[in-house]
Amino acid sequence: MSDSDNGKQDERGFIRETIHEPQAKASAGKRIAAVLGLGLLFGAAGGAGFTAAGYWMRKALHITDIRESVVIPRDPVTAVDSSEAPQTPVQEELSSGEEENPDGKGDNSGPEEDEPSFVSFGKRVFSVLEYSLATVTARRDQEDLFGGIYTHNQDSFGVIIAITKEDIRILTESALLENAEKVHVSLHGGYGGEADLLGMDRTSGFAVVSLPLTELPEGAAEELAPAELGNSYLTLMGDMAVVVGRPVGHLTSMASGIISYIEEDVQDTDFNYQILHTDISGSEDAGGLLADEQGRIIGWIGSSGVEAESSLITAYSISDLKSLIEGLSNGETACKLGVHVQEVTQEMAESRDLPPGLFVTDVIPGMPALAAGIQSGDILMRIGDSEIRTVQDLQAVLVDAEPGDETTVTVSRRGRDGYGEETFAVVLEPR
Repeated sequence: MSDSDNGKQDERGFIRETIHEPQAKASAGKRIAAVLGLGLLFGAAGGAGFTAAGYWMRKALHITDIRESVVIPRDPVTAVDSSEAPQTPVQEELSSGEEENPDGKGDNSGPEEDEPSFVSFGKRVFSVLEYSLATVTARRDQEDLFGGIYTHNQDSFGVIIAITKEDIRILTESALLENAEKVHVSLHGGYGGEADLLGMDRTSGFAVVSLPLTELPEGAAEELAPAELGNSYLTLMGDMAVVVGRPVGHLTSMASGIISYIEEDVQDTDFNYQILHTDISGSEDAGGLLADEQGRIIGWIGSSGVEAESSLITAYSISDLKSLIEGLSNGETACKLGVHVQEVTQEMAESRDLPPGLFVTDVIPGMPALAAGIQSGDILMRIGDSEIRTVQDLQAVLVDAEPGDETTVTVSRRGRDGYGEETFAVVLEPR
């Protein structure tokens, strides 16, 4: 996220500041008390030193904090017929009324009511999601020109993606949490508390925070529900959709429309995405989640989620992000290699005599791949011992890797006598 993007956020209407009274100069007695407290300070510093040493030791040994793992099932890249897909609990609940009265007797609805109107559709989706939505507040203490301290509060949307025995994990915007000193989460029912940042992905623009259950009254978590992450590969043009979050610049707002176009295989750094285009107009700083008519999340509206020419909202396919979301939810940091790639299909391999793998269409300046010597036109075949044949293979390796890991990347490079393998040493960096 660029500095200019952060600047735009600082001008939004949902930024709040709390002015604190300037602190008075310390009296002589307070100075004496401060001197007497130096012993405690040095003791605390020693303890902090041991804590920091332990932290870096855990990082060196790849030991993370003990935390219940979140598992987000992946979706098959080849979409199946949606009519054959099993119904989820949410779908069954929403369709139960139709099953109880299959012949339509006893009601006044006609055939035209089979497809929900945009009004009832929006209400229906919100009724499913309202127990999953959150407001995430980043807090920073700053000093004004007169030495006074004020608290700078900045809000954004969030959505619960998992509830474990110890915490609630919430997906939100990464730009919000840059340099945040404290993070507060407000949930449905007025519940809330201080949260911890688990991880962020600046490329796609999302982050995951953890709200300990100890911050909530006993039993409060039972009144909440994680949102269902849908299979966006099943989404079709013409499907109705709702943006929940900040479609028009106001938090906890929503807007509805349809999926107007699905853009396949859009290349980004180390990831290829499906982009869902809508006919929903959004403000310049629009953001949020794209949901289908069953209330399932099918898209994430990132930093470039509004088309400049038309002001229409677009979203990353949620199915392409599930590996990243799972990793961040478990406190893992995905790595970057720094390439744009295109899969070598069987048809391409046969017609152009190409080896299997990922064709490198571009190498990003300042990233590990270029520094190692990888070039455009190379075909990525292996990272370490892992075979790379699809974009999903590349994503899986980079999500499982640790920043700073040194590994080998094997490519097939075209020469005078055809393609031959070359291996490069690469130090992976955090996304």
